[in-house]
Amino acid sequence: MIGTVLLLGLLSLGSSKIVVYNTTKDCNALFYIEDYRIYLNGSAVDLSVLDGKAKCTNNSDDSWRVLEIAFSKNIDATYTDVKVSYNFSSTNTGYWQSEKAMLEYKKNGVTYKPSTVFHHIEIINARFSYSCGIPVNISFTSNSTESTPVLFMNRYQLQLWGLSSSKMEFWDNVSCLNYLSKGAWMGVFSSVILIVVLVLSVMMVLSTQTPDRFETSKSKCLIIPHEH
Repeated sequence: MIGTVLLLGLLSLGSSKIVVYNTTKDCNALFYIEDYRIYLNGSAVDLSVLDGKAKCTNNSDDSWRVLEIAFSKNIDATYTDVKVSYNFSSTNTGYWQSEKAMLEYKKNGVTYKPSTVFHHIEIINARFSYSCGIPVNISFTSNSTESTPVLFMNRYQLQLWGLSSSKMEFWDNVSCLNYLSKGAWMGVFSSVILIVVLVLSVMMVLSTQTPDRFETSKSKCLIIPHEH
């Protein structure tokens, strides 16, 4: 099902806010981003200054959604009709994640549609939005002879499920910024294991006892019988 949606671009201090809403109440989405650029043939283009419209598409059971942003302003005489799409999926248990990113543009009248996997958003509860302040570079697979198109995203927030046309606002967010990185957690667990081994080793050494009786010349010899 395809709903009628509107893309609003608000420019302020170099940032852009993109809000997508659906008038048919079938597919709602909110997307806010402050730094949105695309690199075509090595040249950077600020997408926030391009007027755009968007649409949200979902299937009958709403297990997947596609958020497409089409920019009506041309980059220049060479690059025109730029579109950026994101594919998302949801589970029966109430979680959603990103799956794929697609780019479409025309160069000198020839249409290119590169795409790539987009797994930066993983296992988000449908009651939460997703926010990220870490720069993300999405490199697309292209069959053209020019350099690989790259989509740059930074400081953005996105919510696909749990919205209604009467209450279009972000819910509590899950951030991509963790208190500890994966490398830090690896260091913590390794340190804990080493500390436990060290403590056990010290305890074993301290529990070692010397014998309180020793053999003398008058002591009976230890005889171990054996059979021939």
